[in-house]
Amino acid sequence: MFAGAPVSAISQSGDQFNFLYMYELPDMTQKQTVTVTATTYSDYTSQNTALQASASFDLTFLDACLYDSLITLTPVTQTLQLVNNYNGQPILFTYNPISVSPAWCDATVTCDSVVGPSQYLACKELDSNGKIDWTFDDTDYTDGLKPGTYTYTFNVQVGGQSAQFSFDVVLQDPCKNASIVLPSATTQTYVITDPDGTYTLQPLFSVSPVFCTYEITATYDSNVIDFNTGTQSIVIPSITDTLTPSNPNNDGSLQHEYPVVTTIIVTNADGTQTTQSVTTNIIIQNPCLNANYVSIQAATLADLEYTVGSGAQTYAPHSAFQVVTVPITHTLCGNLVYQPLYNGQPLDGNVLSYNEPSREFTVSTDDSGMSGQIVPYSIIGTLVNYPTS
Repeated sequence: MFAGAPVSAISQSGDQFNFLYMYELPDMTQKQTVTVTATTYSDYTSQNTALQASASFDLTFLDACLYDSLITLTPVTQTLQLVNNYNGQPILFTYNPISVSPAWCDATVTCDSVVGPSQYLACKELDSNGKIDWTFDDTDYTDGLKPGTYTYTFNVQVGGQSAQFSFDVVLQDPCKNASIVLPSATTQTYVITDPDGTYTLQPLFSVSPVFCTYEITATYDSNVIDFNTGTQSIVIPSITDTLTPSNPNNDGSLQHEYPVVTTIIVTNADGTQTTQSVTTNIIIQNPCLNANYVSIQAATLADLEYTVGSGAQTYAPHSAFQVVTVPITHTLCGNLVYQPLYNGQPLDGNVLSYNEPSREFTVSTDDSGMSGQIVPYSIIGTLVNYPTS
């Protein structure tokens, strides 16, 4: 059997004949008719009449590709694995044809099955160049194409003979190694009587790739603090009616620290999770000793004139001291009390006395040695709960 275009389809050498089979012809099944003629004549004269006899037979070449027993399929090495992580970059498989004998037999290659962790991928046939390409991106991931190994199996069919080859498309879960941006760990202060305090985490929690599924949670004292997961904001609702949040243990503290632990949970396609946390400390302060929030406006005291030995003399009440609070008016810091001083010292009942309810001073002395003296007097106004104010 050979290919070509010989001058004669049959050649003879003695009593042996050679026959030509053309596999390039459209019809693989070819028939050749052979006529054999025998001639005899005398060796001693050329004038005699030769005797001849002829016989014919048909030689039919059958298409070997139609006979399974004559077909051999020999596997060859294929690309065994293609890897991608949903990055939108194409991946390509190129078929390395299985060895077929006879070589001229036509092989049909078809996808038999795709087996993987989801039903998202279907069979895909080779193109005219024996290639298949795929592009996987975030849409595939969110639409249900699970990471894992997808095994493609193909059938190679020649007549009744068949062989298979397989290769894997491996989709790696990019969310297992997602890049997580964490907010900075900071300390924030809220002073009681301020409006609502809101602190938005900076920078915000974020994940790359952005299509990874994640959840943000927070743990905190819900009696004082709230957390908005949508805006990633810590919220301290305005406190205007109690100082307890600044001294929850009732130990005289003027501030208390409340930790807010915010956590991001990235869930991978296989259900495993990656967790990272950051703590923001919220300090709730008492405003009563903060001059920006509470101050005392003192009254102006009049000069008092007294004649020694004239008996007790009571003077007009002085103006009341005022407790000024911002940003709102409140009495959280308690009542105002007065401490009168005479010549810089607390009153001892001699010379000067003071009636706090009426805010009146009384002078009384018979000491002639004091005549002509000028002695200072004053009042210190303090909050009863905060004497150092």
